[in-house]
Amino acid sequence: EEVQKRQEIIWNILDKYYERLPDKSIETDADKTWRLFLARMDRRKMSPEVEEKDGQVLIKYNPEIDPALKKYSEDSVNKSSAVMKYTPLKLWADYRFRREEDKYQQYQQYENNPQLVIAETKEIIEGLRNGTDQNFSLFNHSIPAYTCSVLIRDFFDKLNSEEKEFCKEVIVNFASIPLKVKQYYYQISDGTEPSIVILPVLIKHFPRDKEDVKSLLLLLLLNPCREISTFATRGILHSLWEINFDDAHALFLGYLLMKPKYDDVRNIIRKENYQKNVYELSESRVLECFIKKYENELEKIASNRIAYDELDDLKKLDLETLTIAFELLPIKTENKDHKKHSKL
Repeated sequence: EEVQKRQEIIWNILDKYYERLPDKSIETDADKTWRLFLARMDRRKMSPEVEEKDGQVLIKYNPEIDPALKKYSEDSVNKSSAVMKYTPLKLWADYRFRREEDKYQQYQQYENNPQLVIAETKEIIEGLRNGTDQNFSLFNHSIPAYTCSVLIRDFFDKLNSEEKEFCKEVIVNFASIPLKVKQYYYQISDGTEPSIVILPVLIKHFPRDKEDVKSLLLLLLLNPCREISTFATRGILHSLWEINFDDAHALFLGYLLMKPKYDDVRNIIRKENYQKNVYELSESRVLECFIKKYENELEKIASNRIAYDELDDLKKLDLETLTIAFELLPIKTENKDHKKHSKL
């Protein structure tokens, strides 16, 4: 009797929820999901299935689900599977980028087959380009930046010329995001970290593009977003000095020369905006004006035609600029320009 009473209470609760459900013609995805939950909770709408296993009797209760609702459930599962399809690739590329060997070695399908990495990366890019599923973009949008950075750094000799160019293009596109977006705000795993850090390796493998890549690195160093300038600093400090000392030195000098000029352009545009009652600052506009005004200086830096003596009085620079420049210098450097800077 007590059991029956409790059942009636539960069924009354379920019936009230059924009454609140909207008409099927106007129900949302959330309504459909809730309808599925109710079907799996309501024993009145389940058909028992009896089977014997290991000498015991098992009773399964299979919910009776409307065919349209069942199709919705199956479609949702398939969509979820598609979203998560590239999780192994994502994990492998992230572990590889961070050189966590004990973890990335678990994904031998990618370790032994760079072409599979390329193929799945292209699938992701195509899905991002043509798809409208926000979840697919959320889970997968940064994967190409990691896979291509790892391939260029660790598997370059195993790629053909077309694959190398593909990876270079992906890396440059991701690295350029902070410079192209009108109001850029750094987000963890947005693909900028691996693509910016790996830029010096592009200089090594694509000498024809050296000046363009160096210019990109310099502009990223000047970027007011601290995370972005830090990624550029890491790339120069940990790779470029070894790859090409003169290129790294030119960027060090170029940063000291151009950072105050960039800040001046930024301040001028900010004041102009205030006079127009515009209180947002477009970094893309700042960059456009800066490049136009200092085109010759930027070309000199990109081609290594800059000397320490050309710099303005460095003692007038703010502490943050001097600190970032110091962070660019290699450990135990014997270069006379570096020693001068260290004494400031």
